[in-house]
Amino acid sequence: MTTRTEPARLYALVALIPAGQVATYGQLASILGWNPRLVGRYMASCPAELPWHRVVNAQGACSIRDSQGHLLQHQLLLGEGVAITKSGKVNLRQALWDGL
Repeated sequence: MTTRTEPARLYALVALIPAGQVATYGQLASILGWNPRLVGRYMASCPAELPWHRVVNAQGACSIRDSQGHLLQHQLLLGEGVAITKSGKVNLRQALWDGL
């Protein structure tokens, strides 16, 4: 059963990810004791004022299925100095947030 506080816990955590770094769905799920798919479900409706673009999948790729959203995520990450490879992935060794 889902409670209204669950998304708030996730969103509070997402707000802590600093510019120029990313976290993975699995990382956030591990901290919260959730399944990564639940994180993905809530991230799909993440408030726009939060740094939603700093959350990527375990391979460092954008999981947004919408091509415009995918492009926007890359642009926002690039604007923060996160390198995106030609294959569209973030180098997690360089950009993964370890402050969790």
